[in-house]
Amino acid sequence: MRRVPLLLLLACRHKDAAHSGAHDSTTDSSHESSGDSSTGDVGPLLIIGGGPSGLACAGAAGQGTLYESTPFLGGRAPAGGNVVMVVDSEEQEAAGIADTVDAAVADWPSLTGAAATDETVAYLTDSRATRDRLAALGVTFELFSRQDPILHKQRLISVSRTTPIGIGGALMAALPSGVTVLASTPVQSVDVEDGRVVGVEVNGERVPAGTVVVATGGFSGNPALFDPEVQTRTGLWAASDVPGATGDALTWANAGGWSSSHLDAIGWYFGTIGILDSANLPLHVGINWDAEPFVIPWIWVDPAGGRYVDETGIWSLSLSRPLDGHAGSWAIIPRDELVAAVSAPDLATLDAAAGSGSFACDDTVAGLATALGVDGVGLQATIDTIEAERAGTALDPVNRDPQSLVPFAGRALCGFLPARIGEKSYGGIDVAMDGHVLDASGSPIAGLYAVGEAAGMGAPGMGGLTGFDGSIGAVVWSGWRVGDALNGLGAP
Repeated sequence: MRRVPLLLLLACRHKDAAHSGAHDSTTDSSHESSGDSSTGDVGPLLIIGGGPSGLACAGAAGQGTLYESTPFLGGRAPAGGNVVMVVDSEEQEAAGIADTVDAAVADWPSLTGAAATDETVAYLTDSRATRDRLAALGVTFELFSRQDPILHKQRLISVSRTTPIGIGGALMAALPSGVTVLASTPVQSVDVEDGRVVGVEVNGERVPAGTVVVATGGFSGNPALFDPEVQTRTGLWAASDVPGATGDALTWANAGGWSSSHLDAIGWYFGTIGILDSANLPLHVGINWDAEPFVIPWIWVDPAGGRYVDETGIWSLSLSRPLDGHAGSWAIIPRDELVAAVSAPDLATLDAAAGSGSFACDDTVAGLATALGVDGVGLQATIDTIEAERAGTALDPVNRDPQSLVPFAGRALCGFLPARIGEKSYGGIDVAMDGHVLDASGSPIAGLYAVGEAAGMGAPGMGGLTGFDGSIGAVVWSGWRVGDALNGLGAP
């Protein structure tokens, strides 16, 4: 991902961008000091993190100081290509796709492994407004060309590659003059006294604050912060956070008694998994994104041979069971597809490299089922159903595109236990509906907020057990929601 130096980005800021969108985020005299509206106390507003949620919060609040530990703003929001989940989008309308929040809520368990929460419903309800607010800042969208099969309503829209400005750039350009940006300035701690935030430590000195918003992103940058059992279960970490992201917010939460949960809900991106080798490291297996037509070479099955509804999770982790330890979750893939995917010179080499009990192949479904310890009748029924769907004689229960799967019948098949390549934690700091950080007793800490991935985009928050595709929209929305509230403007 190409990163643009902060000074260049700020120099390119659109002068009038702060005035576009759903509201005017410019600073006026009534907002020269910000505070926690729930307590009436006032004081400086400090925002920690210059990714999408921090930028959105700062822009909506209209003023404050934004600390970014790296020389760059924008986080994981490149100029184009970000994928956003939106219900009833303009792009759906243009394609003749009718969609509703109720339909999205009904799909949520299949997509994420858990029912929609109140936060989920709030985001889905506001998702169109979030999309429109980004569009008003200059971001252009199109339907995501490679739909996650579960999303039969085509709720994913992507930032156009030809857009003049991406989400990160648009949010940077919309920062009003009342926001001071301090790049390459990491925050060492967040200080809470008597149940309210009082400041942060920067360069060894206390900076007082009446309101602090933690927008530091996910916690994958420093796996050592997690419980040793979690580290063991998740295997190799290939952190996807931006350079310099070290999971500091989790350290602050642990030290300050803030509530956090579900940090062991580990995810991966971009359809990459692995076969565990004899050295307990993964041999990578990846989807060929350039294939025409685009296909998914594997399916996931449980010990009964049943196929997972959320088996692909192309753009985010929708696979809680495969990544929740080797508990009878198998990836099934035609042997020739597997050899091509891992670039193995021959199957014998692959077999020798694989760890004991983690990999098997056979010319017959029954033989593979026996080798894997999977129910053979169930596995055969799954393959028969896939072929019927591909032939158009059966409908997938969630309307996945059958042509996105390769044929499985009549081919030598392999199965493997996935090696977990942990890219992020879907858990995080627990927050109230308004974004307030909760302490260990579940009470809000006055003046302290968390937004974006730091607030846990997975369970028990917005995204079910495993997060959801297109969650950057929710990341931006959470920052706007808190920033708007601090500016007295209400939710987006």
